Amino acid sequence: MPTVAPQTVDEWMESGDSINPLHNLAVANARLANSLARALNLQKLTVEDISDHINRISDLITRINLYKTTKTGPTDTEPLGKDVADANAILDQLELEGVDKTKLDTFRAQITQTGLRPNVLASDISFFTTALQGKSESLSNKSQQEQLRLQTFTNRYTQASDQASTALQKNAQSIGTVTNNFR
Repeated sequence: MPTVAPQTVDEWMESGDSINPLHNLAVANARLANSLARALNLQKLTVEDISDHINRISDLITRINLYKTTKTGPTDTEPLGKDVADANAILDQLELEGVDKTKLDTFRAQITQTGLRPNVLASDISFFTTALQGKSESLSNKSQQEQLRLQTFTNRYTQASDQASTALQKNAQSIGTVTNNFR
């Protein structure tokens, strides 16, 4: 009796030309599970990126609020940033997050003219914070949608894997039954 070499998973998946329908079904489901696994991993990265972005916005809000004046007058200001470079970095981050560029350019002009940190009103900090919170809420909504999509991919992956496994078990049972009937 000739010896039969065991197939690797890759060889098994490539051999979809069987006359055995259970084998073909298992191969199709295994291929689907592999494709879904790749999509699942990409979706996971998307959700992580959105979460990281939300965290960066939250950190920026915290950073900006450090420079909110504690004085109560409507014209009382506080310098933005630890130094000019820090102020520019904050303004750059605000611009990257889509905060009104004309307002940011006003503060950049102050830095250029005086060489000092720009003075910001409490209302300016509130404006920045509100804009950033709006962006954060938008990203939170997007994150929820992407997490639902991730859950959908996870469910479909699990279903395809289970169907491939079930088809293989049924195939093994039917082969075992046929083999026992030959004895």
